[in-house]
Amino acid sequence: MPKQKISNRKIPSRFWRNKVHYNLKKKPWTKSAGDFVARLQINETITKAITKGETERHQLEKDYLVVSNLSKTANRELTGKQKLAFEQFVQASYFNQIIVEANKRLKALSNGRYELLRKENATDHRSQSVLELDVLDNYTGKIRTVKSLSGGESFKASLSLALGLN
Repeated sequence: MPKQKISNRKIPSRFWRNKVHYNLKKKPWTKSAGDFVARLQINETITKAITKGETERHQLEKDYLVVSNLSKTANRELTGKQKLAFEQFVQASYFNQIIVEANKRLKALSNGRYELLRKENATDHRSQSVLELDVLDNYTGKIRTVKSLSGGESFKASLSLALGLN
């Protein structure tokens, strides 16, 4: 069937009025949709900035915790830990390394019987010496004071400590 051209006269005037009315109403909606898209983009930008700020804040809190604990340790304010002066802390750290090396030699010299241990708490409460030792007797499973070692055992322990300095 061939297409027929419809003249404007055959289209009711009501259609034209509705079309004009629709075009007038469409413009505010188009503007509102544009505003909505712009607001959405702004909100997405703000959300990204907030997320980035939260990530930075969490990292700063972690960094603060490390520095705070270091400060409390240096000032002997850390709860639940031995209160050592900074110099004693450094001495204890080096002494622990020496003890590890000394134990390698002492175990060989004593056929695995003895192991040196650094005392966590000094016997004399007036001084906080971190350089005091005990001996773990692996035969009995008990910790003994170094004063209880025999002359030969004391010599082996002393020799092990001296060699542990290397």
